[in-house]
Amino acid sequence: MISLQAKLVATIALLLALAAGAWKCYHTGYTRGSGDVTATYTAAALQATEAARLVEQQKQAATAAIDQKLQKEKARDQAAHLAVVSERDSLLDTLARSGPIPPNPAAAIGADDATRTRYVLGQCAQAVTGLAETADSLETRLTGLQDYVTTVCK
Repeated sequence: MISLQAKLVATIALLLALAAGAWKCYHTGYTRGSGDVTATYTAAALQATEAARLVEQQKQAATAAIDQKLQKEKARDQAAHLAVVSERDSLLDTLARSGPIPPNPAAAIGADDATRTRYVLGQCAQAVTGLAETADSLETRLTGLQDYVTTVCK
């Protein structure tokens, strides 16, 4: 067995070796160098964070601009839609004042040319209005998607 005195001497020698190593590290600048490395990494991390924040702000500004443009386009499309509906209603009113329109195409076959023309024009006006509404809706969606993709891909 190892005596208590030998254990005590070994423990003191180990503590002296650790103290000497710490003193050498401190006086050779090793500990100060780690502080410089930490400061460098901290500065780099701060710079990366600021760059990421700037990119995020730019993306938010671009998204807000796209949203504003989309709202303007929606308002313009709504105004155009109302104008088309108004024009169609005006045309239907004009056709209604010139005589009764038969309820179905079979009745229009036996009617005179003016009645058939009114009937066909009324049906065409309604079909064109529906087609215009669909086209405007699709155009608005497509423009919004294109703007979004353009912004995201930058």
